[in-house]
Amino acid sequence: MVAEAQARYRLPDGRSLRQPLDRPAFEYNETSDTFVGMWLVTPIPVLNTRQGEIMQARAQVARARADLLQFEVQSAQDVQAALAGSRRHASGQTAIGRTAPEPPPSREGYE
Repeated sequence: MVAEAQARYRLPDGRSLRQPLDRPAFEYNETSDTFVGMWLVTPIPVLNTRQGEIMQARAQVARARADLLQFEVQSAQDVQAALAGSRRHASGQTAIGRTAPEPPPSREGYE
């Protein structure tokens, strides 16, 4: 989950600086001049630097890390509680620390 969030963080950061676009160019105008060459277009992120997407991805990474930490702590507490419960069960104690109550006396002979 953390790796997925980190991958989403790198995606908009990489999109803010795009690869240059190059392609062949050919032009023939009204004076019968012919131009042959290459176009090189490089977008410069001046107005749209995708800061919103980058900050959102950073928050998702932090959330994924916090969720992982919470899961680890909760799992450790569950294991400790299960071990403590099995120890109490083995010694005959209940959850509040007392021994199990005796069963009530039978009703035989009172009727």
